Amino acid sequence: GSPPFRAPTTCGGCAAAMPPSRVLVIGAGATGACASLRLRRLLGRDVAIEVWEKARGPGGRMSTNRMETPKGATLRADMGAQYLSLDGADGPCAEIADMLVKEGVCKDVPAAALSATPERPSGSSWRHLAGTQGGVNDALKVILEQSGAELHLEKRVASLDRQQGKWRARAA
Repeated sequence: GSPPFRAPTTCGGCAAAMPPSRVLVIGAGATGACASLRLRRLLGRDVAIEVWEKARGPGGRMSTNRMETPKGATLRADMGAQYLSLDGADGPCAEIADMLVKEGVCKDVPAAALSATPERPSGSSWRHLAGTQGGVNDALKVILEQSGAELHLEKRVASLDRQQGKWRARAA
């Protein structure tokens, strides 16, 4: 098998003295995609980041179904989340929102255009983004691409074990 994924080396509670050479992110949903990008920016290009996703594609709860009509048109439907809500007052969130709009994969949707639900974050700093062409899960594909992580689809985690101070992930 491949070498074990290593947990960061620490010095009695201080920040990592030596960054890991490999990092495993489990899941390619919104959290996994954003974690991959954040880890890349924190750890740099010398660290190998792998993402294991059990499904056929990234997205988690943000799946988009596509169907070709008999006349050749493509219909799409976001089956999970229809938009992303990001807090523009948070630096990393604002950076991701700006990147997705600049890449043309998402556009801002005014909160007034969305249905009123108590669960939706509100306030002037919140941005709501919808997919422009391929569905909202295309945003996650762009985030993963920007992270430079190696994405493994249809790969499930069977176990995570700590052996001799190193973490080992085993695929199912």
